[in-house]
Amino acid sequence: MKKITLLLALFAMFNLSAQTVLTENFDAGLSLPAGWTNNDIAGSTNVWTFATGGEAVGYTAPNTIYYDNGGMTDNYALFDSDTYGGGPEEAALESPIFDCSALTSVTLKYNHFFTSGFGGSADVEVYNGSSWVSVASYSATTAFGLENIDVTAELAGVSNAQVRFKWTGDYSWGWAFDTVEVYSCTEIAPPACATVIAPADTATDVATTASVDGLSRVVSFSWNAVPGALSYDFVFDGTTIANVSTPSINITGLDYATAYTWSVAPVNCFGAATGCATWTFTTEDAPPAPTNIDCANATEIACGETINASSVGSTGTQEDSGCTIGANGIWFTFTGTGGDLTVDSTASFDHEMAITSGACGTLVNIDCVDDSTVAETHTFTSVLNETYYVYVANWSSSSTTTGTIDITLTCATPPACTATVVDSSTIVPDCGNSQFSVDVEVSSVGDGTFVTDGLGGMFAVSAGTVTAGPYTDGTSVTLTVEHSDADCDFSLGDFSNTCGPSESCGAYSSSPASTVTDAAPVNDIITVSGTGPEVLSDLDVIVKIDHTFLADLDITLTSPTGTIVELMFDQCGANENMDIRFDDDGAVLACGTPTVGTFTLVNVTGALLSDFNDETFDGDWTLTVVDDAGGDNGTLVQWCLIPTLYTLGVEEVSLNNFTYYPNPVNNSLTLNAQKDIQNVAIYNMLGQEVLRTAPNTVNSEVDMSNLQPGAYFVKVTVENATKTIKVIKK
Repeated sequence: MKKITLLLALFAMFNLSAQTVLTENFDAGLSLPAGWTNNDIAGSTNVWTFATGGEAVGYTAPNTIYYDNGGMTDNYALFDSDTYGGGPEEAALESPIFDCSALTSVTLKYNHFFTSGFGGSADVEVYNGSSWVSVASYSATTAFGLENIDVTAELAGVSNAQVRFKWTGDYSWGWAFDTVEVYSCTEIAPPACATVIAPADTATDVATTASVDGLSRVVSFSWNAVPGALSYDFVFDGTTIANVSTPSINITGLDYATAYTWSVAPVNCFGAATGCATWTFTTEDAPPAPTNIDCANATEIACGETINASSVGSTGTQEDSGCTIGANGIWFTFTGTGGDLTVDSTASFDHEMAITSGACGTLVNIDCVDDSTVAETHTFTSVLNETYYVYVANWSSSSTTTGTIDITLTCATPPACTATVVDSSTIVPDCGNSQFSVDVEVSSVGDGTFVTDGLGGMFAVSAGTVTAGPYTDGTSVTLTVEHSDADCDFSLGDFSNTCGPSESCGAYSSSPASTVTDAAPVNDIITVSGTGPEVLSDLDVIVKIDHTFLADLDITLTSPTGTIVELMFDQCGANENMDIRFDDDGAVLACGTPTVGTFTLVNVTGALLSDFNDETFDGDWTLTVVDDAGGDNGTLVQWCLIPTLYTLGVEEVSLNNFTYYPNPVNNSLTLNAQKDIQNVAIYNMLGQEVLRTAPNTVNSEVDMSNLQPGAYFVKVTVENATKTIKVIKK
């Protein structure tokens, strides 16, 4: 998503010193006001709309930038090109006709917010009785706030005047405007200069606050309200950066211990005051760097305590907290009570808490807490006298943003009873009987009485193994350890088991437990021997993989003769874990967590397991698992081959001795077979056919010189039998 940031805040107000001929604030409703016209010049149906809430196009939501920075109030007109999402746009919101025939000076005023970028442009035009004339344009630079434009030359004396706001773009950003007014100024001079309130002239050690993004400091400015002033030009370090209607403004982007200058020029419809004083100030020094920048120097926090801290100046890291989190954070520590603990944090920036237990250097992750932008909270049941650590930093691993951090530890009163200590809870499958049980390992009984399953089952608690069940395969049960005092009761969690096809793997099986990451493919080999002259008439493949995002996986099987068949390609989205029997006669893939069953292949070439038919079964079969996206890992738990073999007759050897070379290919791929090669079709990795030829010879040279470098599938047909191979074009 396209996102940008903004630093200032400003407002607008209606003109009180004028003869007014047009006003519109769009507050009557969110539809076209009476007399106004929505002119779709491009004819694309993308036109002006009306909105409320102040949320600016292209900025991180939620926000009220149109109110805070554009000076708009309540409802406003909006052209949201970003939401329209494309197509030529040229649309004008045109006012009713108004009469300027009695006016000798004419001013057009409006508040607006134009977001620049991606080719969008905006024009404010007035109708002078015979044609539209541009009086303001916006394109390359984001523009916002109150505009007062002298349109005397265009509109004075015109009885049928109009104003319009015209947007031109194509999936650009957007433009909003409000409080439109056309008037004749009655002032005869600019207003007087303002006097400073804060920061006082030459002030030092001026207090600052952290910016929302935590990257800079904010200073609040104020001055006296000047009679007759409609707005104030705010000049900072010699540059006019805002026009505001109230005598105050907050400026972001400042540093500690830095000198700045500022001034204010009050403005009325005649013009801006001149010769106004310039004031100076110096911001406060940066606070001292924190000491709790690593686990070993974590600040201790007690039950019921709130610590107001700062990470400014920290060089800390998350060490081994197990969370993907930013640098320059700070550390806290506390001791478990045996009861529930709640850790609350607020910060001046979007932060995350990494909560761990154990000892520095061997920390065990409990949770990575990032549920909000300002405040985070986490409640958990603590272990008595266990040491816990909290690292607080920016949520993004690439960020070093710092700021203020407040952290509170709340400790619930632990129960008076003694809870049972459970070391582990393990599902024990019994696939032969289509059922499972759960073994609960108890090291200390305490006041425990029963393990219950919510289905009526009660299993007495004793030291050692407590077996809950059995349960029918596919059933989900929630186990709870109950006590003589219910305050000590706790849940062991939900348990379910579905016996997958891998339970039926036989002789041709491998259980590599290989880690699947995006760093490198996993290639696991099953070597088959002793099947003699027999060849395949059918082959099924069972694959069991534990993985947290199945759509990351591409799985292929390569036969001893080099035939490659893709079993599954980028399927099942964010579903986790699979135990699949791939079978040409299986059902259509049905994804779940886990994905279990007998399914057909899913690939881009249309390859089938029957492509292995008539090949020898003896030799090395290679399963390749590729994780083609970052962020999720897994394990190749088990895979196996389920063959159906027969003895090959003389008339059935057409593809058994098929060969090809070279691979990779420079320009030509050589194909050799015992019988005539009828057809050769080449497909790219998207499944698109890019080349086809019919050699009708036993030896063929396929010209691949015009193909782009990359991987291709080559499908060869000999006597109506097919074989698919994968080649690389250099």
